[in-house]
Amino acid sequence: MVNPRYTKPRIKGVQIHRTFVYGSTATPFDPSQPRPQGIPPEHTHRWTVFIRPLTPEQDITHWLKKVQFKLHETYANSSRMVEGPGPFEVTETGWGEFEVQLKLFFVAEANEKSQTLWHGLKLHPYGPDAEKQRLERATVVSQNYEEVLFTEPVEAFFDILTSNPPPPMSARGSKGAKGGKQTSLAMSRRQATERTAEVPAKDSKDNPYSQEKEIAEIARLTEAYKKVEAMIKQEKGLLIEREKKREALAKESQG
Repeated sequence: MVNPRYTKPRIKGVQIHRTFVYGSTATPFDPSQPRPQGIPPEHTHRWTVFIRPLTPEQDITHWLKKVQFKLHETYANSSRMVEGPGPFEVTETGWGEFEVQLKLFFVAEANEKSQTLWHGLKLHPYGPDAEKQRLERATVVSQNYEEVLFTEPVEAFFDILTSNPPPPMSARGSKGAKGGKQTSLAMSRRQATERTAEVPAKDSKDNPYSQEKEIAEIARLTEAYKKVEAMIKQEKGLLIEREKKREALAKESQG
Protein backbone atom coordinates (compact mmCIF):
# COMPACT_ATOMS: atom_id res chain seq x y z
CA MET A 1 0.00 0.00 0.00
CA VAL A 2 1.30 3.47 -0.88
CA ASN A 3 1.91 5.71 2.14
CA PRO A 4 -0.52 8.65 1.79
CA ARG A 5 2.15 10.91 3.26
CA TYR A 6 4.03 10.73 -0.02
CA THR A 7 1.03 11.11 -2.36
CA LYS A 8 -0.08 14.62 -1.37
CA PRO A 9 1.65 17.54 -3.10
CA ARG A 10 4.20 19.37 -0.96
CA ILE A 11 5.52 22.91 -1.13
CA LYS A 12 9.10 22.42 -2.28
CA GLY A 13 11.94 24.41 -0.75
CA VAL A 14 9.90 25.68 2.21
CA GLN A 15 10.51 25.28 5.94
CA ILE A 16 8.18 26.68 8.60
CA HIS A 17 9.02 26.94 12.31
CA ARG A 18 6.62 26.88 15.21
CA THR A 19 7.84 27.58 18.73
CA PHE A 20 6.63 26.28 22.09
CA VAL A 21 7.78 25.54 25.63
CA TYR A 22 7.74 22.19 27.40
CA GLY A 23 8.66 21.34 30.96
CA SER A 24 7.29 21.03 34.47
CA THR A 25 6.50 22.84 37.70
CA ALA A 26 6.61 21.25 41.16
CA THR A 27 5.40 22.66 44.48
CA PRO A 28 6.25 21.00 47.82
CA PHE A 29 3.52 20.26 50.34
CA ASP A 30 3.86 22.29 53.56
CA PRO A 31 1.53 24.16 55.96
CA SER A 32 0.86 26.83 53.31
CA GLN A 33 0.30 24.14 50.65
CA PRO A 34 -1.20 21.25 52.64
CA ARG A 35 -1.41 17.74 51.24
CA PRO A 36 -5.02 17.11 50.07
CA GLN A 37 -6.99 14.28 51.59
CA GLY A 38 -6.51 10.96 49.87
CA ILE A 39 -2.94 11.73 48.75
CA PRO A 40 -0.43 9.10 49.96
CA PRO A 41 1.62 10.40 52.93
CA GLU A 42 4.90 9.66 51.15
CA HIS A 43 4.00 12.07 48.34
CA THR A 44 5.94 15.30 48.90
CA HIS A 45 5.03 17.42 45.86
CA ARG A 46 2.27 18.38 43.46
CA TRP A 47 3.66 18.67 39.94
CA THR A 48 2.51 19.53 36.44
CA VAL A 49 4.19 18.55 33.18
CA PHE A 50 3.16 20.56 30.13
CA ILE A 51 3.51 21.78 26.56
CA ARG A 52 2.57 25.46 26.21
CA PRO A 53 2.73 28.35 23.75
CA LEU A 54 5.75 30.61 24.06
CA THR A 55 3.46 33.53 24.89
CA PRO A 56 -0.23 33.66 25.90
CA GLU A 57 -1.04 35.31 22.57
CA GLN A 58 0.23 32.39 20.53
CA ASP A 59 -1.99 29.51 19.45
CA ILE A 60 -0.45 26.07 19.00
CA THR A 61 -3.68 24.18 18.38
CA HIS A 62 -3.70 24.98 14.66
CA TRP A 63 -0.78 22.55 14.26
CA LEU A 64 -0.84 20.45 17.47
CA LYS A 65 -3.80 18.07 17.83
CA LYS A 66 -2.96 16.10 20.97
CA VAL A 67 -0.12 15.14 23.32
CA GLN A 68 0.55 11.80 24.96
CA PHE A 69 2.27 12.04 28.35
CA LYS A 70 3.93 8.80 29.42
CA LEU A 71 4.55 8.84 33.18
CA HIS A 72 6.41 6.41 35.41
CA GLU A 73 4.81 2.98 35.32
CA THR A 74 3.93 3.19 39.03
CA TYR A 75 1.18 5.71 38.22
CA ALA A 76 -2.29 4.43 37.41
CA ASN A 77 -3.07 5.03 33.75
CA SER A 78 0.55 6.01 33.18
CA SER A 79 -0.09 6.90 29.52
CA ARG A 80 -2.27 10.03 29.41
CA MET A 81 -3.60 11.45 26.14
CA VAL A 82 -4.60 15.13 26.20
CA GLU A 83 -6.61 16.38 23.20
CA GLY A 84 -6.76 19.94 21.92
CA PRO A 85 -7.66 22.66 22.62
CA GLY A 86 -5.81 21.76 25.80
CA PRO A 87 -4.25 22.91 27.99
CA PHE A 88 -1.73 20.21 27.11
CA GLU A 89 -0.69 19.24 30.63
CA VAL A 90 -0.94 16.56 33.30
CA THR A 91 -0.98 17.25 37.05
CA GLU A 92 -0.13 14.62 39.65
CA THR A 93 1.50 14.20 43.07
CA GLY A 94 4.56 12.17 43.95
CA TRP A 95 7.90 11.93 45.72
CA GLY A 96 10.41 10.96 43.01
CA GLU A 97 11.90 12.40 39.84
CA PHE A 98 11.76 10.54 36.52
CA GLU A 99 11.80 10.98 32.75
CA VAL A 100 8.46 11.87 31.14
CA GLN A 101 7.89 11.03 27.48
CA LEU A 102 5.90 13.64 25.54
CA LYS A 103 4.60 12.53 22.15
CA LEU A 104 3.26 15.26 19.88
CA PHE A 105 0.54 14.42 17.37
CA PHE A 106 -0.14 16.96 14.65
CA VAL A 107 -3.46 17.93 13.09
CA ALA A 108 -4.74 15.71 10.28
CA GLU A 109 -3.97 18.33 7.62
CA ALA A 110 -0.27 18.19 8.54
CA ASN A 111 0.09 14.66 7.18
CA GLU A 112 3.17 14.33 9.41
CA LYS A 113 4.39 11.64 11.77
CA SER A 114 4.32 12.23 15.51
CA GLN A 115 7.42 13.56 17.28
CA THR A 116 8.73 12.56 20.71
CA LEU A 117 10.39 14.64 23.42
CA TRP A 118 11.73 13.67 26.84
CA HIS A 119 11.62 15.81 29.97
CA GLY A 120 13.28 15.13 33.29
CA LEU A 121 10.73 15.94 36.01
CA LYS A 122 12.39 18.16 38.63
CA LEU A 123 10.94 18.24 42.15
CA HIS A 124 13.88 19.78 43.98
CA PRO A 125 15.59 23.15 43.42
CA TYR A 126 18.73 23.21 41.31
CA GLY A 127 21.16 25.83 40.03
CA PRO A 128 22.90 28.71 41.85
CA ASP A 129 19.78 29.70 43.87
CA ALA A 130 18.91 26.15 44.91
CA GLU A 131 19.48 26.68 48.65
CA LYS A 132 17.43 29.87 48.69
CA GLN A 133 14.56 28.20 46.81
CA ARG A 134 14.70 25.23 49.17
CA LEU A 135 14.40 27.47 52.24
CA GLU A 136 11.57 29.44 50.67
CA ARG A 137 9.77 26.25 49.63
CA ALA A 138 9.45 27.82 46.19
CA THR A 139 7.85 26.24 43.16
CA VAL A 140 10.50 24.53 41.02
CA VAL A 141 10.22 25.45 37.34
CA SER A 142 12.07 23.38 34.75
CA GLN A 143 11.24 24.23 31.15
CA ASN A 144 12.81 24.26 27.71
CA TYR A 145 12.35 26.34 24.58
CA GLU A 146 11.72 24.21 21.50
CA GLU A 147 10.93 24.60 17.82
CA VAL A 148 9.13 22.18 15.56
CA LEU A 149 10.24 22.41 11.93
CA PHE A 150 7.85 21.53 9.13
CA THR A 151 9.89 20.88 5.99
CA GLU A 152 8.06 21.05 2.66
CA PRO A 153 4.57 20.88 4.21
CA VAL A 154 1.63 19.66 2.18
CA GLU A 155 -0.42 22.44 0.59
CA ALA A 156 -3.40 22.19 2.96
CA PHE A 157 -1.19 22.42 6.03
CA PHE A 158 0.91 25.16 4.43
CA ASP A 159 -2.25 27.24 4.08
CA ILE A 160 -3.13 26.67 7.74
CA LEU A 161 0.33 27.64 8.95
CA THR A 162 0.65 30.76 6.81
CA SER A 163 -2.85 32.00 7.59
CA ASN A 164 -2.41 31.89 11.36
CA PRO A 165 -2.44 34.79 11.92
CA PRO A 166 -3.90 35.62 8.51
CA PRO A 167 -1.76 37.75 6.21
CA PRO A 168 -3.17 41.13 5.10
CA MET A 169 -5.98 40.83 2.60
CA SER A 170 -3.96 42.75 -0.01
CA ALA A 171 -1.36 39.98 0.04
CA ARG A 172 -3.84 37.19 -0.57
CA GLY A 173 -4.87 38.07 -4.12
CA SER A 174 -8.42 38.52 -5.36
CA LYS A 175 -10.78 35.71 -4.54
CA GLY A 176 -11.73 33.87 -7.70
CA ALA A 177 -9.36 35.91 -9.87
CA LYS A 178 -7.22 33.97 -12.26
CA GLY A 179 -3.83 33.40 -10.68
CA GLY A 180 -5.02 34.59 -7.25
CA LYS A 181 -4.10 31.31 -5.53
CA GLN A 182 -0.66 31.36 -7.15
CA THR A 183 -0.05 34.98 -6.09
CA SER A 184 -0.98 34.23 -2.47
CA LEU A 185 1.10 31.07 -2.49
CA ALA A 186 4.16 32.80 -3.94
CA MET A 187 4.05 35.56 -1.33
CA SER A 188 3.47 33.05 1.48
CA ARG A 189 6.46 31.05 0.28
CA ARG A 190 8.68 34.09 0.65
CA GLN A 191 7.30 34.69 4.14
CA ALA A 192 7.79 31.05 5.11
CA THR A 193 11.49 31.07 4.28
CA GLU A 194 11.91 33.44 7.23
CA ARG A 195 10.96 32.80 10.84
CA THR A 196 7.19 32.37 11.01
CA ALA A 197 6.91 32.30 14.81
CA GLU A 198 9.16 35.00 16.22
CA VAL A 199 10.59 34.93 19.71
CA PRO A 200 9.43 37.96 21.78
CA ALA A 201 11.82 40.92 21.88
CA LYS A 202 12.12 41.11 25.68
CA ASP A 203 11.77 38.84 28.71
CA SER A 204 8.60 38.77 30.77
CA LYS A 205 7.62 37.24 34.08
CA ASP A 206 5.91 34.28 32.40
CA ASN A 207 8.38 33.86 29.54
CA PRO A 208 12.16 33.75 30.05
CA TYR A 209 12.84 33.28 26.33
CA SER A 210 13.39 36.39 24.20
CA GLN A 211 15.54 37.89 21.46
CA GLU A 212 17.22 39.96 24.19
CA LYS A 213 18.16 36.79 26.09
CA GLU A 214 19.28 35.13 22.85
CA ILE A 215 21.64 38.04 22.05
CA ALA A 216 23.09 37.91 25.57
CA GLU A 217 23.59 34.15 25.29
CA ILE A 218 25.34 34.51 21.93
CA ALA A 219 27.64 37.14 23.43
CA ARG A 220 28.40 34.85 26.38
CA LEU A 221 29.17 31.92 24.07
CA THR A 222 31.35 34.13 21.84
CA GLU A 223 33.38 35.25 24.85
CA ALA A 224 33.70 31.66 26.06
CA TYR A 225 34.86 30.62 22.57
CA LYS A 226 37.58 33.30 22.63
CA LYS A 227 38.78 32.07 26.03
CA VAL A 228 38.90 28.48 24.83
CA GLU A 229 40.83 29.54 21.70
CA ALA A 230 43.35 31.40 23.90
CA MET A 231 43.73 28.35 26.15
CA ILE A 232 44.29 26.08 23.14
CA LYS A 233 46.91 28.48 21.76
CA GLN A 234 48.68 28.55 25.14
CA GLU A 235 48.62 24.76 25.42
CA LYS A 236 50.02 24.42 21.90
CA GLY A 237 52.88 26.74 22.84
CA LEU A 238 53.65 24.69 25.95
CA LEU A 239 53.52 21.50 23.89
CA ILE A 240 56.02 22.90 21.38
CA GLU A 241 58.37 23.91 24.21
CA ARG A 242 58.14 20.46 25.79
CA GLU A 243 58.83 18.83 22.41
CA LYS A 244 61.95 21.01 21.94
CA LYS A 245 63.22 20.06 25.40
CA ARG A 246 62.56 16.38 24.68
CA GLU A 247 64.52 16.56 21.42
CA ALA A 248 67.42 18.39 23.18
CA LEU A 249 67.57 15.76 25.89
CA ALA A 250 67.51 12.99 23.26
CA LYS A 251 70.46 14.56 21.46
CA GLU A 252 72.41 14.90 24.71
CA SER A 253 71.83 11.27 25.57
CA GLN A 254 73.02 10.17 22.14
CA GLY A 255 76.15 12.34 22.35
